[in-house]
Amino acid sequence: MTVESKPLRLTLNRVTEEELGELLGLDDKAIQEFIDDRQTGADCFLTDSLVLENYASELHFLITGKTWEEEAESSFDQVLKGGRCLGSQQNHLFLNPDEVEAVAYLLSTLKEDDWQKRFKDLSTSASMLFDGWDEELCQILIEYLIDVTEFYVKVAVTNDALLKNIES
Repeated sequence: MTVESKPLRLTLNRVTEEELGELLGLDDKAIQEFIDDRQTGADCFLTDSLVLENYASELHFLITGKTWEEEAESSFDQVLKGGRCLGSQQNHLFLNPDEVEAVAYLLSTLKEDDWQKRFKDLSTSASMLFDGWDEELCQILIEYLIDVTEFYVKVAVTNDALLKNIES
């Protein structure tokens, strides 16, 4: 039996500590407006955001070995779905600059060969959860991981925080 891939869209947004401080005092509607402006604003050009349109659940499984719904008990859980809630909804999460730096370091220690081996090691359990767990998907997920790693490193270098928006 396979599970539906959730979330449908995950966006990682770089925010300054000052912006994060302002966001901590806002209600859910204002937080969503900030995120929408960040993603569609005239100056965005996705330089401050990384949007994962597809395969977020599969990517999370590759990173943590757990489904999106399961609680992962490792530092890798911070990569996509980890963080503290911003506002009252579970779909707005944030990591402070120190947490971003830790995740960036963790991701940057792993190379493409490590992820390919992990993909193969998870194949038996993953094939029961996801349709199409094959070499093509492996390459797609590794490309996503490279993008995610580069984004975390870029945010860490500027000592910024990370805001996650999860839409399912």
